[in-house]
Amino acid sequence: MTRTFSDIFVAIIPALVATGLLMGLRGLIVNGFGVELSPQLTTLSQVLTDTAFIFIPVLVTWSAMRVFGGNPVLGIVLGLMLVAPQLASKWDVAFGNAEALMIPFFGLNIAVTGLQSSILPAVFMGWFAATVEKTSRKYVPEVLDLILTPFITLLVSLIAGLVFVGPLLLGFEKLITDVVVYFLQIPYGIGGLIYGGAIQFMAVTGMHHTIVPITIAMVTETGFDYINPLGTAAIAGQFGAAIAVMTMQTSKVKKSGMFGAALPALFGITEPAMFAVTLPRVKPFLYGCIGGAVGGCLGAIAGIGSAGTGATMLPGMLLYLGGGLGMYIVVMLVAALVAFIMTKLFYKEPQ
Repeated sequence: MTRTFSDIFVAIIPALVATGLLMGLRGLIVNGFGVELSPQLTTLSQVLTDTAFIFIPVLVTWSAMRVFGGNPVLGIVLGLMLVAPQLASKWDVAFGNAEALMIPFFGLNIAVTGLQSSILPAVFMGWFAATVEKTSRKYVPEVLDLILTPFITLLVSLIAGLVFVGPLLLGFEKLITDVVVYFLQIPYGIGGLIYGGAIQFMAVTGMHHTIVPITIAMVTETGFDYINPLGTAAIAGQFGAAIAVMTMQTSKVKKSGMFGAALPALFGITEPAMFAVTLPRVKPFLYGCIGGAVGGCLGAIAGIGSAGTGATMLPGMLLYLGGGLGMYIVVMLVAALVAFIMTKLFYKEPQ
């Protein structure tokens, strides 16, 4: 399951990172330099920064169809149907500016809206459509496959995803986002402490990829990714612990190898430092997690969040140009220093 989520979202993360950086750049210009954009520039900037997140179902259904063995082009079409302009936006319905499309079903009225910025319904749609397509292909005569298989796939998948399963998953997705946001607002940074300290245990098994849909949903619902600084703290902790172990080496070859393993952590890639340096020695890994917990606690207390998602550590700084950059740097430094100092004090490298 975690590998599947990873395969789906890794393909679309570059688009989300680029969009997040554009958000950060706009925040720097408007909030940092106090520049008032003209209506035309404001509209263009919104096209740059909002499009990917509003139409994220299109990207997700495309990627999910690809991962589950379906036709990616049909995935794009299904994603576009989820955000079709004929349907009232879920936000307009939520704020009372429009009414949902009511579909009667056995005495019940099912409210159907556009699923802008929704993740879980799009993932389900991609999986379900790929399943329908592969099943149809088994029974549809080859001479009619080009016509009937796409027709059946689109018709059945749209009804199942948009009318029945979509509204349920949309509510579940919002519930998860609300719970995570509430958890991170627990007083004294307790939520950030737990997350910053525990996420690397999930990374060992690959389960950290399951957080990606939550962070995307959080950005679309709140405008900020409050998990980003906590994940950054966890990575910084492993970096600090790895550097501490590196300084204990007497061999230049070992030092060079460990530095090479630790360096990618500065760009948000923690696996080399974790698997090559800290985790095999156990204690440095745990001290790195403690550093992440302390940094995560600070980030949660400060309440900072990134204006976008997908980038951490040094590249992630661009997501805070509109605000919170100073505290973000403090979170990184504190997490790395705590892990570094604890590893130097309490870990002894075997000779």
